[in-house]
Amino acid sequence: YWSGEDNILFLIGPRTDKDNWLKFSYDEPIHLVPEPDGLRIFSAAQCEFLQRVPNVVESVLKMGSTSPGAMLLAAWEWFQKKSAKADDTLRHDIKVELAQAVDHCIEAAAHEFDPSMQRKLLKAASYGKAFIDEYNSEFFVEICRTLRVLNGVRYFEIGIPLTYTQYKLMGTTLLIDRLLARHHHLLAYKICDYLHLPSDRVLIHWAIAKVHASTNDELTAKEIVKKLKSHAGISFAEIASAAHRKNKTTLATMLLDYEPRPADQVPLLLSMRQYEAALLKSLQSGDTDLVHLVLVQLRSQLAASELIHLIGKYDTALALYIKSCKDHDKERDKLRELYTMQQRPDLLAGLLVREAYQHPVCIRHPLHIYDR
Repeated sequence: YWSGEDNILFLIGPRTDKDNWLKFSYDEPIHLVPEPDGLRIFSAAQCEFLQRVPNVVESVLKMGSTSPGAMLLAAWEWFQKKSAKADDTLRHDIKVELAQAVDHCIEAAAHEFDPSMQRKLLKAASYGKAFIDEYNSEFFVEICRTLRVLNGVRYFEIGIPLTYTQYKLMGTTLLIDRLLARHHHLLAYKICDYLHLPSDRVLIHWAIAKVHASTNDELTAKEIVKKLKSHAGISFAEIASAAHRKNKTTLATMLLDYEPRPADQVPLLLSMRQYEAALLKSLQSGDTDLVHLVLVQLRSQLAASELIHLIGKYDTALALYIKSCKDHDKERDKLRELYTMQQRPDLLAGLLVREAYQHPVCIRHPLHIYDR
């Protein structure tokens, strides 16, 4: 490529004769991007793709070609005209190579961009395979599905003109990622549904995009819940986490109410400093490990008076906290503080007596500190 006033692109090869080159002139500067099967050419006005015609397309569509695929395509065209030549071609010219001819027409359709030519080649393949006793149609079905996806993303409003080779190298997962990056959520969801792929990440990405663009927390939460509540397994915690990162705590709290898994709810509530809500969710789950996790976080985040006031509302949490303190010698001081704040001299006295038997040298407290 020579840039400047001329902006000339030369294509040289692959043959070695002296006239084996092509010249392309542009009115404006261009940018070249190599692809696995060609060259993408960008200018300020348009995007072009320079590609060598695939061999299978050349063998089927080249003028005067006598390949099995070309003969099958001709037979189908004669059949459309109700000509006897169609039967002669199938029975005599390509009878032995009929399966190969069908495969070539299917593969040629995969490389075509024109939907009308795709249909023509696929109909020729369908016509040919009807005369084969045992033909595996999986390849035919796969190409039909693939072309439907490719034609969808090639549409000008989407603007991802992939070739069949690029699609096979990229894979459906990366294609969905590219659609999500451009916020084409509806098409991404339809592709997942059509190919029987999980659509959870598409729905979650859509919901997070709604969260980022939200100006009314209540309306946004209602819209997201209305769309997603019928989809089992959707992680509302992930969406709520995105809302929390955007400092939309109210929206995050509203979304978390629809998260069915307490193990996903509680950590986010703790990070949002919704301590009582986190404690209540952990208690409702019936998972003592989750309750202990909350208690550990509360001990590190709250003052002793705030902690005791909070857990004192819930008998189960209080019992687990007392047990945890009894099981660890280093936390006996917290247990004393708890009994003192709750004005339970009987429990405090019992604790001190037990400590006196366990560590008689270390106890300095008089046992008559309370007047009973």
